[in-house]
Amino acid sequence: MENEYLAIEMMQEYIHTHENLLLLGTAQTLAELRHLTIKLKPEIIFLDLIIPSGGYRDFDYGMLPDHATVVVVSGIPLALYDKKHLLKNPIELPKPVSHESFNNCVERVIKERKREACR
Repeated sequence: MENEYLAIEMMQEYIHTHENLLLLGTAQTLAELRHLTIKLKPEIIFLDLIIPSGGYRDFDYGMLPDHATVVVVSGIPLALYDKKHLLKNPIELPKPVSHESFNNCVERVIKERKREACR
């Protein structure tokens, strides 16, 4: 989830070029994110920290599904984000994102998800 059109487009391109990923949807507001997580049950959520609410003031990052891995894609370091306690074990992917850093992050997520599945 990202709120800048060019960043969304770039992330879509990176996702489409990675053979282990299938893009289920994109959201530009928390309302859209809430709807997509309920309807599509994504395994990985790419999330920008600064997202407009879009009408769902009762939904916050702490309500993201437990089964999903959250990758925080942001120019704000996660350590400085005042609501990071709402995110459950996020993985950080700092901006600017390169194809190499994206692929390294995805490989890390896939390895961690496989390791957890074996437990």
